[in-house]
Amino acid sequence: MGFKYTNTKSRSQTNEDVVVEFFSLIEGKNIDRLLNLFSEDSVIYEQFSKIEGGLRGKSAIEPFLKVSIMAIDGLQHQIKFEPRSQLDTNIANNNNKVVNALVKFQKGDILKARFTFEFDGSNEIKSHQIETRTIIKTLSIQFFK
Repeated sequence: MGFKYTNTKSRSQTNEDVVVEFFSLIEGKNIDRLLNLFSEDSVIYEQFSKIEGGLRGKSAIEPFLKVSIMAIDGLQHQIKFEPRSQLDTNIANNNNKVVNALVKFQKGDILKARFTFEFDGSNEIKSHQIETRTIIKTLSIQFFK
């Protein structure tokens, strides 16, 4: 299957790479690496669980990601990055921390969704060096026709 990626404009490639990795890990059913993209206080806002305030923390996010893995199994899917809007720029304080991805899922019928990723940097010490790792701070998912 594989995600088809359509790049419309150049922007923060690092954050877009994380988005592509997110979808590739879902497709590859790699829940451990997928969870590693989130921090302990990350939040996912989605329409299905109806939990006020979103799914907070890895323990709440993990079951949702497992269901997502099962839900897209066998679907064709295409990702396209939305150009940054003024609203996104204001939210991200001009630091390119927000990426909007439009995803089209298809197996017969077409289902479309907007995934809005907000990123944060996390410092890790590896081999006596501090490395900054990009993590998903919040993810908002909206399905539409």
